[in-house]
Amino acid sequence: MENGLAKSLFERFEKLRLYEANEAETRLKLIDRILFEVLDWTHDDVTVEEHVSEDGSTEYSDYVVRTGFSSFVIEAKKVGRAELTVPTKRKETLNRRLVSGETGDAITQARDYCRKIGVQFAVVTNGSQWIIFPALRTDGVRFDRSTAIIFPNLTSALQDDLDEFYSLLSRGAVISGSLDNELLGRREDQLIERRLNQYIDQPFTKIRRNSVYHVIQNEIETAFSEDITTSDVDLFRALLQNSLVGGFTTRIHGVRRMS
Repeated sequence: MENGLAKSLFERFEKLRLYEANEAETRLKLIDRILFEVLDWTHDDVTVEEHVSEDGSTEYSDYVVRTGFSSFVIEAKKVGRAELTVPTKRKETLNRRLVSGETGDAITQARDYCRKIGVQFAVVTNGSQWIIFPALRTDGVRFDRSTAIIFPNLTSALQDDLDEFYSLLSRGAVISGSLDNELLGRREDQLIERRLNQYIDQPFTKIRRNSVYHVIQNEIETAFSEDITTSDVDLFRALLQNSLVGGFTTRIHGVRRMS
């Protein structure tokens, strides 16, 4: 990103914050510019004020950003002296500490809209602070066990952590699967509920022999014994031809002579 663009955005942000600009001004003068000039999205990718009606009520999204591969909703908040309450660390679980107050209301609103239109990811931003998170999951991981990625201020997004911000939310990055990789696929805590011991209510040491064992017991014993040399001659020949261990081949020949 050019230094002139960054300087212009910082100056615009300060003016908007000073005069406590409303949401519409924040979108037009800051969020739009970051989307199109920094993150390289095109106007064809973005739909604004898209509505969905469900259960007798109608809701509107601020932005829906779509590609042929992935989509996300942006819930825009106004720039003001009262900023979103976000932690300073990059990643935070979507628990009660984060999903509370006005910040929590915005996250919940974006999440619910995503679920209604079938969009998997959401962004909450006032142009300065950016919260990116998975809103609609199909892998069995609960929302409050999922992780959000946070850029706590404009200096983080456009200067100190610009490479990471761009690698996550730019058009090319999203098309390449950045949101899936960072929000669904790499974190150990995202995968804990997929582990086998989450579906078995007893220690592995106490699991008894499988109930189908008695049905296939003869086949198992034959497969792992020398009886295979006489019970299935064709199979034996195939095993013999593919054997790479000379000693094993010699031993099998000896067994056949004895039989």
